[in-house]
Amino acid sequence: MSLNSALNSAIHAEAEQRAPVRVYRGETRVILVGKIDEVSRMINRCIDAERAGIRGSVLA
Repeated sequence: MSLNSALNSAIHAEAEQRAPVRVYRGETRVILVGKIDEVSRMINRCIDAERAGIRGSVLA
């Protein structure tokens, strides 16, 4: 196995272990990284939680 293919295998294995959506917060923005379907579901859950008055939402 070449070094390049070993590195690619490690990267893909690591990606599978990550959360479906990663959230990065800056001072003025929130960045969501993941597949569009997963990001959309997370946004919808956060909107539903906000409408229900639940505190501590992921995006809050």
